Amino acid sequence: MAYTPLDMQARGLTSIARISVSPLNTEHDIELLIAALRELRD
Repeated sequence: MAYTPLDMQARGLTSIARISVSPLNTEHDIELLIAALRELRD
């Protein structure tokens, strides 16, 4: 049984995104990610 839909419903969420970093990501990549997340937040 998938628990993610149940958890999302309990939290009132309609969508989510998963973010993963790896050794292949550069510092610039992470800075761009943070900037994009801040833009979504604001």
